[in-house]
Amino acid sequence: NFWEKFAIDAGLRYNWERKSMNYNLERANKADFPLFARETWQAPTGQIRMTYNFKENTYAYWKYTRGWKGGHYNATGGDDGVFPADPENIDSFEIGMHGGWFSGLLSLDMSFFHYNYEDYQLFTSQQRFGGLPEFVVLNASDAEVYGSEIDVTIRPNPATMVQVRFAWLQSQFLDYTRVQVESRAIGNDLVVINNEVQATGNPLLNSPNFKISLTAQQTVPLGRLGSLTARWDGAWTADTTYDASNSRGVPNFEGNQFLPKHTIGQRAYWIHNLRLGYMTPNGAVEIAGWVRNVEDKVYKTFAFDATSFNGTTIYAVSAPRTFGGSVMTTF
Repeated sequence: NFWEKFAIDAGLRYNWERKSMNYNLERANKADFPLFARETWQAPTGQIRMTYNFKENTYAYWKYTRGWKGGHYNATGGDDGVFPADPENIDSFEIGMHGGWFSGLLSLDMSFFHYNYEDYQLFTSQQRFGGLPEFVVLNASDAEVYGSEIDVTIRPNPATMVQVRFAWLQSQFLDYTRVQVESRAIGNDLVVINNEVQATGNPLLNSPNFKISLTAQQTVPLGRLGSLTARWDGAWTADTTYDASNSRGVPNFEGNQFLPKHTIGQRAYWIHNLRLGYMTPNGAVEIAGWVRNVEDKVYKTFAFDATSFNGTTIYAVSAPRTFGGSVMTTF
């Protein structure tokens, strides 16, 4: 602690990680592919944070963090066999504030951040000529993310709460070109083509520009009978991409992206959830019922392009409208 209102704290950690893999690929009409691989990765990480306290429960801060994610082995069924992805490093800069005013009526959390990635690890699907699509972790060189998060909570009385959370995000690959191996029939010959997919400047996967979350909760006292609490949660998510092509998929042999926008992504959508709970007068037991995805909205949670494998795209989709209940005891 420095002076009366200023504080600084820091931490340091050293990371050491070793991974090894015994691998043997048996293929019809081809020699076996045995391999033993071992890698050791190590790096220091740490954080420093400075905080200025304006008054009780209201402060501003500045934070720098050096982050690290260890390397990864990919085991594939093609000629690549086993290959590693290098460790990922991140430099994170963040400023923000937390405030509470009017005896808890209003609280605010706000932050602005900037992330610089080195050897960004990208989880994606790849396809090789004559093989099935495989999910691997690749290094996408450098990437950056910057944005802001704002969280406002209003409590006009102890029984009522309204919360608004807003997130803004800008992300892009700073340097990423991927080679997609494809085949093409020319006359009676089958020609293998190395198709370069340029992703520099495209947004990172699963990183929508905007997201808004809303919550409203009201408790109704029932006197000697206990209380009822009703809650609504709503969330809006902007357009989202699930591959490095900005949701357009792999280009064709002429280098043109032929899939419509959002094919390997998801358009903006709303989700609504409801919950109603009853609590006994002593607060020891709560019985609740809930509905998630009230509108039975169908949306993609993941997608990848398999057009060069069998001319299709593949999706994972959301859970449908779901009903449930719970009983909780506190003692």
